[in-house]
Amino acid sequence: MKYKKTIKIIARVKKKDIMYINSIIEAYEGTMVMRTIDPKEATVEFDVSPYFFSEAVKILSEISKETFLEIIHKDKIESYE
Repeated sequence: MKYKKTIKIIARVKKKDIMYINSIIEAYEGTMVMRTIDPKEATVEFDVSPYFFSEAVKILSEISKETFLEIIHKDKIESYE
């Protein structure tokens, strides 16, 4: 299956944890990329490869067990044949 684009996941985190979470994401190179959308509100975006979507969700779930991470938006996966 081929995918049209990456999947965007938007989440709220604690402001003090943005760099910590980003360092964890960077360790899973190729799975997703994190960027800060609104530093004042501590809103971040994860740009997820659709091929690693389930792994990315597991990683975010594990992070949410350690620190506050609330997913507020998740794109649908779009594919083409």
